[in-house]
Amino acid sequence: MEAPDVREPKRRGIHKRTARYLEDFSVRIFGRNRIRIATFFFIIISAISITYGLAEIYIIGGLKNEVADAHNEISELKTERDKLNRVNSKLVDGLKSVRHSVKSPILTRPVDGRYVIGRHVTFRWKYDSKTEFPNLILELIRISKNGLEINRYQVPESGREEMYFEFPGKMKGNFFWRIGPGELINNIYEDELWSRYGRFSLFPTVKEKIIETKELDVGVTATFLSYDHSIDCDGIPNTFDMALISWIATQLALDLKIGTDIKVKRREIVWRDLLRSVEQGNVDLAIASITKSKKRESEHQGLKFTDGYRTNNQAIIYKASLDSDSYKSDVSLSKKQLMKILKGKTIGAQEKSVNLQAAQYLSRSFNYKVRSDFTSYVDVLDKVRTGEIDFGFIDDVRLKAVSYPELNHLNVNLNPLLSGLYKEILNGSESEEYAIAAKDPEFVGILNTLIKKAKKKMQLDELEEKHHYKKNKTVAKKACN
Repeated sequence: MEAPDVREPKRRGIHKRTARYLEDFSVRIFGRNRIRIATFFFIIISAISITYGLAEIYIIGGLKNEVADAHNEISELKTERDKLNRVNSKLVDGLKSVRHSVKSPILTRPVDGRYVIGRHVTFRWKYDSKTEFPNLILELIRISKNGLEINRYQVPESGREEMYFEFPGKMKGNFFWRIGPGELINNIYEDELWSRYGRFSLFPTVKEKIIETKELDVGVTATFLSYDHSIDCDGIPNTFDMALISWIATQLALDLKIGTDIKVKRREIVWRDLLRSVEQGNVDLAIASITKSKKRESEHQGLKFTDGYRTNNQAIIYKASLDSDSYKSDVSLSKKQLMKILKGKTIGAQEKSVNLQAAQYLSRSFNYKVRSDFTSYVDVLDKVRTGEIDFGFIDDVRLKAVSYPELNHLNVNLNPLLSGLYKEILNGSESEEYAIAAKDPEFVGILNTLIKKAKKKMQLDELEEKHHYKKNKTVAKKACN
C-alpha cells in the first residue's frame, strides 16, 4: 500500500478549492519557511495592540501628570482667592468706616432755592474734612414737561471745588444738582457719598423771571443803626433806597402788564459781598448807596450800573464831645486848616468803599493813618463815637438822612481835593452818584427808563425831601397790629 503524502494538510470540512486558495496566499519568510495568512494577520494585530498599549501608557501617564499639576494650580488659586476675600473684607470695612467719618460735599453755589439769571453758572462746593477725592462728578437734573432729564459730567480736575457751566441760549427751568466722588463711565455711577441735592431756577433774563415769579430780588446791606431810620410794620428800615425800589416795582408791574403787585424780596448781604452777589446772579439788583464806578464794573464780571439816581459827597465825622474852635467853622475849612486838624490822627473807613479810597488818597497829602478793618459804616460810626479812632469818612447823604446825636462833621468841601481820585475811578465826574447795580443788560435798560421817568415826575425830589432829616424831623408813625 502506498504511504500518504505528509505535505498535504488535513482538510476535513473545508472545500479543497478553498484550501488551495489559502495555500497559494501563504507567505514565504526566512528562506523556505512559510507562514500562512491567518498567522500573518495575527502577528500584525498583535504588533498594533502592543504599540497602542505602549502609547496609551505614555499618553495617559502624561495626562495624569498634567491633571496633577492642574489640581496644584487650582489649590494655589483657591489660596489666593481666600487671601483676596480677606483683603476685600478689610477694604469694605474700611470704606464703611470712611463713609461714617467723611462728610458728603456741602453745596455753596448756586444758593439753594434761588433764581439764576443768564446762561453761565459756576457751581461751587466744599468738604468739611481734609479728604481729597481724586475725581468728582456733577449731576444735573432738569424738571421739564417730558419728565426728569438727568445728565452727569466729570469735573475736569481732581481736588477741584468749583465747575463753570454754560447752558444753551435762552434755556430756563427748574434744576436739581449734586456732587459725588467717582469716575464717570457710560454716564452710570452710584455711591453713598453724594451730596444732598441743591435746587435753583434758571431764567435767560430778569424780565422773564419777574413776569413768571412776580418777584424782584433786591440785595441790600445787612446792618443799620437803631436811630438811622424809622422802621415800618414789617421791620424794614424806611430808607430812600427801599422807597425808590418800591416805586420801581410798582412801575414794573404796570409796564410789564403783570396784572398784580410785584413782591420785593430783600436779601440782606454784607457789604463786601454785595456786588459779588449781583455778579453771581443771586439777586436781580443791588441798591445800598452804591457809588457808580467803572472800576467796580471791571472788578465784577458782567456787572453794570444804571444811571445815577442820587448825588453824594464825602464827609469827615468826629465825636461831638471833642468839639473845639478849630473843628467848628461857619465857612468851609481851608486845606491848611484841615492839615492841622488831621495830621497824625487815625481815620477809619468801611472796607471796599469809596470812603476808604478817599481816605487813603488824602492821607498822602495830610499825613494821617488809615484803618480799613470795618465791614460796615456802622462800625466806623461806633468806633468814632467810642473814641477808638479820631475821625471817620462816610457819605454826606447819611448826615442829611439821619440823626447822629453823638457825632459831628467837619465843614469842608472835599470834592476839589478828590478830583484826581474821581478822574481815576469815576471817569472824570466831579462828584459821586449812587446807582443801582445789575447784570442783565436788558434789565439795566428798563431800570434806566424808570429812573428817567422818576426824575421827570419829580419822584426823586419828593423822596429826597421825605428822607432829609433836618427838613423832615417828624416822621408819621402808622400803628401796627
